[in-house]
Amino acid sequence: MKNTFLSRFTPSSMTAETLEAIFVQRHELVKDLIEVIRESALTKNKHFRLLVGGRGMGKTHTISLIYHRLSAMDDLKDKLVIAWMREEEWGIASFLDLLLRIFRALEQEYPEEYNARLEQEIQLLYQMSVDVAEHKAGKLLREFVGDRTLLLLMENLDDTFSGLGDIGQKQFRAYIQNYSFITILATSQRLFNGVKQKDAAFYGFFYPQDLEQLEFDEVVDLLERIARVQGDKDLESFIQSPTGRDRIKAIHHLAGGNHRVYIIFAEFLTRKSLDKLVEPFMQTLDELTPYYQDRMKSLSPQQRKIVDFLCDRRHPVTVKEIANYCFITHQTASSQLKDLREKGYVKVEAIGRESFYDLQEVLMRYCLDVKKQRGKPISLFIDFLRCWYTKDELKEKLSILNEKFHAVSFNLSDPNLISHIGHSYVLEREYISLALQKKEEKKRDPRITAYFQEGNTLYESGKYEEAVASYDRVLEINPEVDSAWINRGSALGKLGRLEETLASCDRALKINPEVDLAWINRGITLGELGRLEEALASCDRAVEINPENDSAWINRGITLGKLGRLEDAVASYDRTLKINFENDSAWYSRGNAVYKLGRLEDAVASYDRALKINLENDSAWINRGSALYKLGKYEETVASCDRAVEINPENDLIWTIRSWVLVKLERYSEALESCDRAFQINKEDSSIVFHRTIALLALNRWVEGIISLEDALNLLPDGEKPSSEDIEIIICNLFDQKQDRDLWEGRIGALLEIFDRYKVTAVLAQAIVKTIPTLMSEMTADKAAQTWQEIWQELTGDRPEFEIPLRLLNTAVRYKQTKGDRKVLLELAVEERNLLEPLVTLQN
Repeated sequence: MKNTFLSRFTPSSMTAETLEAIFVQRHELVKDLIEVIRESALTKNKHFRLLVGGRGMGKTHTISLIYHRLSAMDDLKDKLVIAWMREEEWGIASFLDLLLRIFRALEQEYPEEYNARLEQEIQLLYQMSVDVAEHKAGKLLREFVGDRTLLLLMENLDDTFSGLGDIGQKQFRAYIQNYSFITILATSQRLFNGVKQKDAAFYGFFYPQDLEQLEFDEVVDLLERIARVQGDKDLESFIQSPTGRDRIKAIHHLAGGNHRVYIIFAEFLTRKSLDKLVEPFMQTLDELTPYYQDRMKSLSPQQRKIVDFLCDRRHPVTVKEIANYCFITHQTASSQLKDLREKGYVKVEAIGRESFYDLQEVLMRYCLDVKKQRGKPISLFIDFLRCWYTKDELKEKLSILNEKFHAVSFNLSDPNLISHIGHSYVLEREYISLALQKKEEKKRDPRITAYFQEGNTLYESGKYEEAVASYDRVLEINPEVDSAWINRGSALGKLGRLEETLASCDRALKINPEVDLAWINRGITLGELGRLEEALASCDRAVEINPENDSAWINRGITLGKLGRLEDAVASYDRTLKINFENDSAWYSRGNAVYKLGRLEDAVASYDRALKINLENDSAWINRGSALYKLGKYEETVASCDRAVEINPENDLIWTIRSWVLVKLERYSEALESCDRAFQINKEDSSIVFHRTIALLALNRWVEGIISLEDALNLLPDGEKPSSEDIEIIICNLFDQKQDRDLWEGRIGALLEIFDRYKVTAVLAQAIVKTIPTLMSEMTADKAAQTWQEIWQELTGDRPEFEIPLRLLNTAVRYKQTKGDRKVLLELAVEERNLLEPLVTLQN
C-alpha cells in the first residue's frame, strides 16, 4: 500500500498529482474558472469570482488544483503572474499591508525575478511614511506585472476585507478599476457585508458561486479515488460491496456532504470493530471543537442560546418553538435567525407557510454535544453506531449465535436482543426461525424432470404464473434443485415481482454459489431495484466465475452505466464484443454509453454496427438519430427517424423527435404532421404540443398556435416550466415574421397574457435574450432591432423578472447601433457582460 500524503486541513500542501487523483464533483466549475482566468490573462476582460462554502467544503482544494493547472499552461507563462496568498493572512490592517502580502506571495512564486527587480525596492518601503510607501508599492506592483495580468488567489476573503476596513476596501477597489491588470479568484465561508451590502465598495463586484455539498454517489467516487491513490485494493473492493456502501452511508450522514470528513474517515472504513472507530472519531471531534467554540464566542448571548437550543433539539424547528423555549419574542427570534442564517450557522426549509430551522453544520452539533456529555458516549454517536453494521453482518452474527446457543429459544420481544447483536434493524420472526433451522437433505424424485420441463415450456410460451407453479412443484419435492430456483426467479422477474426474484436467486446461490447465471440474474434484479452497487458486485462475481460469458459482461456494463461510470461501462461492452462480436445489444448499449460521454461519432458507429446485425431495433434508430441531431446532421436524423417509424409507427417518441428536427430544418408543415401523429398516440405529453405550437406559429397560423400554446402549458405538471428552447424558437420566429410594430405589440401582449396566467413569464424573459444574435445579424436593420427592444420595454419594463433581460437587450441594440463600441458593453456589470458578450459577437 502506498503512503500518499492526504492533508485533512491543508490541501495546498498536497502534490498536484494527488489533488487531481482525488478530485470529484467540481470538474465543470474548475473548467469554467480556468476559462475565465485565461480570458482575463489573454484579453482586456477581467473576471472576479468568489467561491462560497463552509469549513471543510473543499475551497482550498479547488484553489490549489486551479493554481497547479494554470502554472502548467505554457501559453500563459508570459501572460499571467500568480500571487497565491496564504490561507490565513492575519497581518492585513490596511491597503499597504495587502500590497506587502502580495509581494510576499510573488517572492515565493518568482524568487529570481523578485530578487532581481523588487527585493531592494521593497526594503526601502519600510523607511517611508505610510502614504508614500503605499503609493510607491502600488507603482512597484504595476511595474513588476507589466503587460501581464496579475491573478490574486485569496482565501478567506471575508477576513482580509475585515482587516482592510472600509477605507482599505475602497482603496483596493479604486486600484483595481484604475489600472485594470488584476483578476481575482477568492473564497469565503459565506457572503459577507463587504460584498453584499449596497453601500460596500465591492458590492456587485464579485460573481459568487456556492460550493455544493457532496451527494452520496460523489462520496463513493471520492472514497474510491482515495483508496486508489493509497494503493489500497482491499478498501477499493470493500467500497463496492453492500457492507461498504452502508459504511459510506453512515459517514455521509455524519459529514453532511462535507469533503474534509470523508478524507478523515476513509482509513477507518474497513475496520469491523466498532471499538476501533470510537477513538479516531472522538479525536476528530476534539480537533474541531476549538474552532466551533470560537464560532460560538463570536455570537451574541441570544444567538448562542438559539444555537444551543437547536443543538439539543437535533431536528428542524419552527420560529415559534424557538421563541418559546428561548423566552424571546417571535420578532426577535426571526431577526436573530436571519442573522445566523447569513453568518452560515443555520439553514431553513419552508413547508407551506412555516419555516423550519436547523444547524447548518452537522459536525458543530456533534462537537457541542461531546462537551455536554463530559466524556460519556454521546447520544448522536449511538445513533451513528446503530446504522454502522449492515444486514449481512447481522446475519453473520446470528449464525454465530446459532452455533453457540443452538439450544436457546430467542424471545423476539426481548429488547436486549438487538443490543446484544449490536444493530437496530427490525428482526423478522421468519428470518430468526430460518437462521436457527438445520438444513434437511432430500433425495431426488423422478417427477422433478417432468415438472421442470413443463415449467420451461410454459415460460417460453409467456405463461409465467403457470411456470412459477411448475417450478414450485419441483422445489416441493426437492428444494435443493438450484436450476429450479434460477428459472423460478426468471419467471418472477417477468411478472415484475422483483423481491421474490431476488430471493430465488439467493436461494439458488446458497445451494451452489458457483452458478454464473444465478449471479447474472441477481445482478439484473438488483439493478431494477435500484441497488446498483450490489448489482455490480453480483455482475463481478459472475464474470469471475465465467469470464467468457458475454451476458455477464454486458449486464455489468449496463450496471456501471447506471452508476455513471461510463468509461468502465464501455470497457465492459468492449469485453462483451471481444467474446461475441455479433452481440447487437452490446453494440447498442455501447452506443448509449459513448453518447453520454459526448463521443457522438463513436456512438453513431456503434449504433450502425448494432443495426447491421439487427435492422429492426427501433431504439437504435432513435438514438442514432439523436446523436446525428447533436452533430448537426439534421437530414440524416430525419432519415433515422423515418426508419424507426417504419418499424414502430406507434412510438410517439419517434414522431416527437422527428417533429423537432423538422422544426430545426424549418420544414414546419412536415413538423406539424409529425406532431399530430405523435399527439394521436400520446395526448398527455406537453413537449409534443409545444412542438405543434412552434410549427403553427411559424406557419403564421396564429390563432391555432395560441390555442395550442395554452393546451401545452395546461399539460405541464404543477411547478414545471416550459422548455426555454421551445419558447426561444417561438419568440425568434415572431421576430423573423413580418416586422411590424402593431403586429409585434399585439402578439407579444397575447403571449404575456398567457404566460402570466400560468405564472411562467420568467421563461419568456429568458427567451428574449436568445433573440439577440438574430438582432445582431447584418440582415436585421437597426430600426427593426430598436423597435423590437422598445416594444418589450413598453410592455414589460415594470416587471422585475424582465429587468436583466431588458438591460441586456437594450445594451445589445445600442452596441449594434454604435457599430460594436465596446464602451457600451462596459456599462454592464461584469457578470452581465460575460453573459451578453458571446451573443453580440456571434455575427462579428
